[in-house]
Amino acid sequence: MSSKVSEILNILKRTFKISLNEFLAYKVAMETWDPFETLVATILTQNTSERNAFRAYFNLKKHYPILKPEILSKASISELSKLISVGGLGNVKAKRIIEASRYVLEKLNGDLWKLLKLGIKARDKLIKIPGVGFKTADILLLMIAKEPTIPVDTHIMRVAYRLGISERKGYETVRRALMCNLRRSEYLEAHLYFIMLGRRYCLARKPKCSKCPVRHLCAKKIK
Repeated sequence: MSSKVSEILNILKRTFKISLNEFLAYKVAMETWDPFETLVATILTQNTSERNAFRAYFNLKKHYPILKPEILSKASISELSKLISVGGLGNVKAKRIIEASRYVLEKLNGDLWKLLKLGIKARDKLIKIPGVGFKTADILLLMIAKEPTIPVDTHIMRVAYRLGISERKGYETVRRALMCNLRRSEYLEAHLYFIMLGRRYCLARKPKCSKCPVRHLCAKKIK
């Protein structure tokens, strides 16, 4: 199986060109190296398109050029919601950002690095932060702390299941299946390229199987 997954990844690397402008959390992580700002960016990507997440982020940055927990913890839900509403679920995400800011400020003295320095052991502690689930925790661990994990979104879950990499859907099932079949050095690439495959070809509805670059390796051809 590991050879098949590596082959799939290599084909995807030849097919797609990764741009920071297609992944908000990745762009913020690479450009700022700031775990808190990356956390905020990841919350903005929840349940929306990457395009709308970027728009919400830029609106937020215009009003708050510096995204720090001591600043956002004092914001009102209505104020933040207006700024990020273009990304959908404005009130929900505004509340999560404010609550996460207060948690980081009160429990970690405003410094997320205190957790990330624990390495992969920080995972169970990160999910205690309001608005942080396993995907957000894994993004922080992989992209900021450089720890061995693979964040799984809906695209990756769908792609891994259809390709036969994982026999079942489910966050931990898919994450472990990918990690077991890839080298640690491939984890970040796998995260990005599998998302690209899900966005461009392996769509939830009406997948473009006939044009898919890894169709010959797919275990569950839809068409």
